[in-house]
Amino acid sequence: MYYSFFTSNLSTLFIAANDEFITNICFVHQVGLFLGENLLNYKNFENLPIIYAKRWLSEYFSAKRPQISKLPIQLKGTDFQKAVWLQAAKIPYGITLTYGALAKLLAKSMGKKVISAQAVGTALSKNPILIVIPCHRVIGAKNNLSGYSAGLDIKSRLLQFEQCGKISM
Repeated sequence: MYYSFFTSNLSTLFIAANDEFITNICFVHQVGLFLGENLLNYKNFENLPIIYAKRWLSEYFSAKRPQISKLPIQLKGTDFQKAVWLQAAKIPYGITLTYGALAKLLAKSMGKKVISAQAVGTALSKNPILIVIPCHRVIGAKNNLSGYSAGLDIKSRLLQFEQCGKISM
């Protein structure tokens, strides 16, 4: 397991990867939240997945709108969490959705009648690959900022950077 750092105009990000996949991207103040004492098992080294992540982040912070498909990512979580994260990954750059709207889209894609917005929010709070999986684009029912594991200040700055328009579905 490997890690490295990426410094953006917003903050410093921590990137973790195994030999083949990116496993985590988070802000440095969140490393304990995602990896805890497991960080002792990581080596500071830029392998190929980390190089790809840095290239992707560099494009993102240059407003080039890179595609998630260009990254080898490995999502670790429950099947429900993975479904939420993959649905959130479809939110286009510059667009926001409410937790409820994302829950409706997810329910439709899973063939369910309803999924709660709270369950979606809980899954998003565990998103291991921030920015790439854009959970910062998910907002409260009244188009307000709510819930972001890195903090609302960073969420607000990401949305301002993307010049997001607010929409509800």
